[in-house]
This record gives sequence, structure tokens and C-alpha cells, in this order.
Amino acid sequence: MLNIHLGYACNFRCDYCLQNTEGHEALGGDAVQNFVERVIPYVQAQRIGEVAYWGGEPLLYWRRIKAIHEAFLDAGVTFDFVKFVTNGSLLSDAHVVGLNAWGAFVVVSRHEGAGEPRWDQVARLKRSSVSFLFHHGSLVAWPWFDELKTLEDRFGRPFWPYVHWVRATDGCDPSYYLTHDDLDRHVPHLWELAKASINGHEHGTAAFAGHLREWRAKLNPEMRAP
Repeated sequence: MLNIHLGYACNFRCDYCLQNTEGHEALGGDAVQNFVERVIPYVQAQRIGEVAYWGGEPLLYWRRIKAIHEAFLDAGVTFDFVKFVTNGSLLSDAHVVGLNAWGAFVVVSRHEGAGEPRWDQVARLKRSSVSFLFHHGSLVAWPWFDELKTLEDRFGRPFWPYVHWVRATDGCDPSYYLTHDDLDRHVPHLWELAKASINGHEHGTAAFAGHLREWRAKLNPEMRAP
């Protein structure tokens, strides 16, 4: 996968940020043209079939991302998988139309107390999931699944979860780190989710679908996991 990181600017200031919010801009506006001219031949030569766009909050870099992706398309480069990770609070009609046109899989990150995604726009995304973060104060996924059920009832469509875990980055307050005692309580819950998945619980199954895809690809790089 080609990971394109535009910079660290974000409209949220989460205490448990997974990034170093003091980092430098990775790709300035003047560098976009030089970037695509160098990267497109590499992508073609390596036959790279997947791309992911990251921030900070990537919607703050939308014009640059749009220019990069359209340059790929104009050069005849198509991707089997396009990933876009956003907090969803800035989603507009234009963003939704563009992301859907690219066939992008949009991961909408759910942030406690920082702000809400624009759920009316999220509901219009053709391919998406809602990500939740396990940390010291949040070790159980069942309340998240209840949130998704509420959204499903509201919009009449499924909302799929994606779970991940806090990381010890410079942007994360240590009070969110997982302790050994946390893990003693958390691991049995993961077994609960695994059993629920085996028994057909849709949210339990979907919570790990993205991870399984990545793990399988790493175990067998020649295999394209579904």
C-alpha cells in the first residue's frame, strides 16, 4: 500500500491522539506537482494497487489530495483499494461525491468529547466504517455497538465498526495508556467478541475485518485478502 501523509494539521485536539501533533507538514502545496511526477512512475513500475490518504485531518488537505488522486487517474493509474481516514466533522457534499467516485473506503474516527462526525454525510458514503479506540478508560466495545445500532435505526443502513488500540505517541496523554490490569480485563472481552463473531454477531465480526485483511496480507503478500 502507498501511504500518503499530507501533514499533522487537525481541527480536533484529542488527549489520546495517535500522532505527534507537533510534527512538520509532510507535503506542502507547492510540492504536489513534483510529488506526483516522481511518484506516478514508481507506482506504475511497482504495480502498487492500494493507496491511503492520512492527516492530521485529511479533509483539511482536501484540495491537495484531490489534485494528487486526479493526477493518478489522469495518468491511467487505478487502485483496487483507496483508504481515507477522517474524523468526519468537516464532511461536505463535495467530499462525499469525490470519495464515492473514487470507490474510497472511508474510516470515520469516533472521538470522545472532541466533536461529532457529520452523520448525515457519513450515511451517504458508499463504503465506510466507524473506528473506535480502546484505551485505559474504554475497554469494552458493547456501548459502541449500541451507538451504531442507533445510527442504523436513524438512517436505515448498516454502520460497520473498526476497532484499534491506543499507542504511546508524543500526542497521547499517558493517562490513556493501557496498564497490565487493563489487559487482564480487556483480553477476556476480546474473546467475548471473537465468540460473538463466530455466532454471527455482525458488529463483532466487522470490528476486526480491517485488521484481518492487513494481517493476512502480511502473512501472504501474494494473497489479496477480501
